Amino acid sequence: MKAELERLANDWFKDFYARVKRHCDDIVVEKTRKADRNKVMLLNFSCLVARERMDDLGEELEKIHNMDSFSVHFSGPWPPYSFVTKPVEPVREEVK
Repeated sequence: MKAELERLANDWFKDFYARVKRHCDDIVVEKTRKADRNKVMLLNFSCLVARERMDDLGEELEKIHNMDSFSVHFSGPWPPYSFVTKPVEPVREEVK
């Protein structure tokens, strides 16, 4: 039973990821968090989305939300700091 649930969760993850990614300029898979008592968080994404594509993403998430036994929490927009890479600082060698 556990193996079958893991297979289903993996299939849903791949399907939902592909559906959401179509509407994003970039997507980051975040750690899942503990959900409410009778729920399990299957996936947690941060999405970088152009303003003109927000409605399309919202519609896709609504389709997922309307599926039996699934719910979606969609928040934002948030500042895109999650998608900014840290600058690499050069290594400075000490002169002896």
